[in-house]
Amino acid sequence: MAADPALAGTSCNALIDTHADHRIAMCFALAGLKVSGIRIQDPDCVAKTYPGYWKALGSLGVVLSD
Repeated sequence: MAADPALAGTSCNALIDTHADHRIAMCFALAGLKVSGIRIQDPDCVAKTYPGYWKALGSLGVVLSD
């Protein structure tokens, strides 16, 4: 299933509950590259498989906020 290109540049108010699942956090972080307003609860859950995930995104110019 492909992402809808019409979503690029849109905004939402979404608080994502990861349920401590690193895959959910990583997936919605990537969605947040195109859609603003996505907030991830428990972003540290990615440390299970990729402790440097947020730093890697930041090195690509992705702006992360609290």
